[in-house]
Amino acid sequence: MLTYSDRLELLEEAGKFGIGRFDGNLIIAGVQHRCERGSVVVEGRRGRRLRQLDLLAVYMVVQTLILGLAWAVFLR
Repeated sequence: MLTYSDRLELLEEAGKFGIGRFDGNLIIAGVQHRCERGSVVVEGRRGRRLRQLDLLAVYMVVQTLILGLAWAVFLR
C-alpha cells in the first residue's frame, strides 16, 4: 500500500528526472499492478525510496512501450 504522501514524494523525485505527473502516476500504477499479481517481491521497508537508476529504468521501459504501441497503431 502506497500512502498519498509517499506517492507525492515519488512524483517529486520523478519530476527531477523530467518525468511528468501523468507518466509518474502511470509508472506507479504499473508497479502496483505487478505487485498485485505477485511477480515482484516487495520488501516491507516503509519510506524506502527508489534509487535513481531504478526510476530511470522504469521510465525508459514505459517510454519504449509507448513508442512501440504508437508504431503498431500508426504505421501498420
